Amino acid sequence: MGREKVLSKIKKDCIIFVVFGAIITLLCGFMDLAFIVAGISENVAPFILFTALTALGIGMLYSGIKGLRNPENTHALKKNPNLLRQADELFAHVIYEDNFIILSDRIIAVKKNISQMAYTDEVFLIYVYKQTTNFITTTKQLVLQTARGQLEINIYGKSSKDIEALAEKIAHSCRYARVGYSGEGLQYVEQMRKLWKEDQEKNNKAV
Repeated sequence: MGREKVLSKIKKDCIIFVVFGAIITLLCGFMDLAFIVAGISENVAPFILFTALTALGIGMLYSGIKGLRNPENTHALKKNPNLLRQADELFAHVIYEDNFIILSDRIIAVKKNISQMAYTDEVFLIYVYKQTTNFITTTKQLVLQTARGQLEINIYGKSSKDIEALAEKIAHSCRYARVGYSGEGLQYVEQMRKLWKEDQEKNNKAV
């Protein structure tokens, strides 16, 4: 059941890529054609821009179609080869769920993007990330640095109390996790990833 949910999410993301890729390709391709008819020499800069955007659209279109044909060969599964197995285990043994996360004894997933998933023992650092434009917050996430990369939980508009409670809940479930962004914390993540990688290599050799 879990893997079907993940594959469905991946397919939806691929459909979005196909739709936006097609729109960008058609619109920018049409603009390129218009500049060719009008004379490229007088419109070199915009022609180059729309050509680049057309290439981007084609890339998105190709990536989306490729993902729809073979969702098990997409970036999410290449990044985390255990994802489908984790999903099956998670949804078979859910012990906690809210608007942000889903938890089992061994696995944590981002509720609104279940292709983001990790073993709880592989979560090493939890901190708030904010991005601002003209002094206005445009992005606010609770980031979980893991053995394979990071999970990103959207907390935009949430109170400090709610964010703190969420971070504490995750930290309580992830025994190797530290809370708070710092140079020491980032060094800890680097060290833990190194140990994790060495452990993985040993296990692969044993097999």
